[in-house]
Amino acid sequence: MHKLVGWTMTLLVVIATAVAFAPRPHPEFPAPVTRPDRLLVNGVALAGPRWVVAGELGRILYSDDRGGHWREAVVAPQRAATFTQLRFVDDRVGLALGHDGWIVRTEDGGAHWTEVHFDAERAEPLLDLAVLDAQSLRATGAFGRLLRSDDGGRHWRAADAGLGDLHLYGVAALDARTLVVVGEQGFVSRSDDGGEHWAPVAPFYRGSLFGVLKLSATEMLAFGMKGSVYRSADAGRHWQAVASPTTAALYGGTVLRDGRVVLVGQGGVVLVSRDGGSRFEAWPSAPGSLAAVAGGADDHLLLAGERGAEWRPLRADRP
Repeated sequence: MHKLVGWTMTLLVVIATAVAFAPRPHPEFPAPVTRPDRLLVNGVALAGPRWVVAGELGRILYSDDRGGHWREAVVAPQRAATFTQLRFVDDRVGLALGHDGWIVRTEDGGAHWTEVHFDAERAEPLLDLAVLDAQSLRATGAFGRLLRSDDGGRHWRAADAGLGDLHLYGVAALDARTLVVVGEQGFVSRSDDGGEHWAPVAPFYRGSLFGVLKLSATEMLAFGMKGSVYRSADAGRHWQAVASPTTAALYGGTVLRDGRVVLVGQGGVVLVSRDGGSRFEAWPSAPGSLAAVAGGADDHLLLAGERGAEWRPLRADRP
């Protein structure tokens, strides 16, 4: 009887051991969900039908189904510095820039990014990027910083253009040679030779201007503190104030394919113009302050800021 019990226990141990170490399929866990609404987003862009957003901790996300699902882009090396702006040259080539002079570049529409510039010794952020043509790019930043690339963003070098040490918040190109930069204390300057030389514009506003947009071959829009909006009809040489329905600071803007102009900013304010920036109307605000906006061909806006990225439809009976 004792022998039978002993053999039985031995058999049970053998079976248990075999079961414990036998190969078995791994348990299926749900795939991690990437949520742009939990990320501080400072830059948004369209790469063909793809939406791309960039923000804090060096993160870039993209969606191929109108925001239904988001994927984390590969950024190498990952510096974890905050991105401040995102621009695409075409549907494949784009650049994101941010703190520590960090610039990364993609050639596959935003899925993979490679570092092309980093300056740990100068921790000041880069703040905006202008595309003159497929090869000529100019980046501006804090304390008068100006970088240039003449090979499509693969390599960058500092450009001493005598712009002083004011923060240069925005830059826009009208064509392959004409640039306008805006910054703090109402600073505005123009270049007619691709950024080699600059001529300051006569002061017309004493507050900071946070961005500038190209409206047409000769028309531009600048915006900034206290809801201030200014319009130029002569390539940035002279500017006129535009009535604004808000006193909130305006941080970002875009021109939609149908010509409507959208500005966003503090407190989730959204302003829309139907007449090329001559008049603006307020749209229902978004939660949290907004830093950037982009618009697609599918009658949607992508609003981005401290609460991440939010989709919003553009209906015919609304702005």
